[in-house]
Amino acid sequence: MTCRKLCRPTALVAGAALAMFAFGPAFAQQPDVDPAMMCDASAAAYQALALNSTDPDKDAATARVKEGVTDCKNGNTEEGLKKINESTAMIHDNTKTKTK
Repeated sequence: MTCRKLCRPTALVAGAALAMFAFGPAFAQQPDVDPAMMCDASAAAYQALALNSTDPDKDAATARVKEGVTDCKNGNTEEGLKKINESTAMIHDNTKTKTK
């Protein structure tokens, strides 16, 4: 066999592997999303879940979401998102959540 028959497919495979290695991290980076948008999206997801929920924690969780949204609006996005996500977890199972 000649080098032309062996080298060309090998070069193509090697080139493709190199491209995937070089550009892989660029495609895997997080999107540039505004923190306020994340808070709004999390609160909307909670509202969609809570809409038909009969969970006994629904009232407490809804109040906690309101606190979280207020935190987000006051610039404390991390704490606000934490409260919203905890509230979503509280109402996901239709059982009373134990508190510390």
